[in-house]
Amino acid sequence: MSVSVASFDAIEEAYDDARWLEAGRLIEESTDEGTSSGNLTSEQDAKLAKIVADVNSAVATDKAVSSRSDGSSDWILSTDADGICVEYRKEKGKPGHSFAITASVDFSINCWVPLVFEADLIPDTLPKHMGIELVILEERGRFGRLMYEKLFMPPPYANRFMVLDCQAIDVINERGGFLILFRTEDPGDRILPSSSKGAVRMDVNFGGAMCRVTGPDTTDMCCVFNADAKLSYVPSFVINFVTRKMLWHAFKLFQKKAHTFQTDGLPPQYAERIEASRERIYDEIPRRLNGGVHIPSPIKIAEEKL
Repeated sequence: MSVSVASFDAIEEAYDDARWLEAGRLIEESTDEGTSSGNLTSEQDAKLAKIVADVNSAVATDKAVSSRSDGSSDWILSTDADGICVEYRKEKGKPGHSFAITASVDFSINCWVPLVFEADLIPDTLPKHMGIELVILEERGRFGRLMYEKLFMPPPYANRFMVLDCQAIDVINERGGFLILFRTEDPGDRILPSSSKGAVRMDVNFGGAMCRVTGPDTTDMCCVFNADAKLSYVPSFVINFVTRKMLWHAFKLFQKKAHTFQTDGLPPQYAERIEASRERIYDEIPRRLNGGVHIPSPIKIAEEKL
């Protein structure tokens, strides 16, 4: 692919500002126009290649989420109870199903943004027997983090862990909210928490969650993902069945926790995190939402102090 320096600058700005779908549109326009390379440096060429790969991943995940709501017959209903819908479909070339969890939730974006972005605090609010561990390994860009997640497995199975590259993509102008993209990453020589010893590393083939603001205290959420739990000796239909049931209960627990936070306020451990990231995250997100053409009016989220 060849783009001009001016095109690259526009693409880079949108990408660095987490507007990856906008960067994708600019890439397509540059390709359609057949612009010359414009003397890009080797460093710019390398960054453009990474941008294209990241944008393609975001576009593919966005399409997977959209396919769930556009009347596609691929998705099969598993559970629809208490406003939470779990669906699944077979993916070509993959033994495990892809899953989609959708719900319209009646709590404010001010509640779920800290829950999602400060994900490593979630285990502190959950029962210890669930055995979930979440650790931030690295900050990545304005809305990105590299996360470590350990999942407890009952004997005789070894525990599982994932290293996830998580990015919140600004799709306010296109979708009226944010697309949270998560992908597994090989940790290489990176030092991981001690709980990874003896655990099996899982892979997420693709994953994302669309969070679309529909009102001051309402959000439509849809999460789609396909994962390999590395349980080759367990029949796929068993894994798929158990996963479908677990997803409904996990999201129900998330809803309950968010409602508690909205009613009683965020736990004290969140206050320090919010203050430390206020300018970069917690003031920036409402500012962007208030400028979004698809955001219902009058939300005026920016006037609400976190």
